[in-house]
Amino acid sequence: MRLETFALSTKELQRVAVISECVRGRRAWASPRRLPEPLRRRILTLARTRYLGSNDHHLAEKLGEVEGLSLSRETLRRLLRAARL
Repeated sequence: MRLETFALSTKELQRVAVISECVRGRRAWASPRRLPEPLRRRILTLARTRYLGSNDHHLAEKLGEVEGLSLSRETLRRLLRAARL
């Protein structure tokens, strides 16, 4: 059996590395813009207790005005839906 060698560009080599990691079942890197986990837990706790029953828009406003937490309605919506709230 004859082995062949291939020349890969840096970009192609990075793709091979990412695909290899996925095949091995390793998770992708978290987004650098992702909310820190303690902040995510705090927001969810507030949504389940103090602001229970508030809609996404009202909750986003209250988090900004009262709690000093500035985040978009869409970010809040995704966070709440992921937690099934």
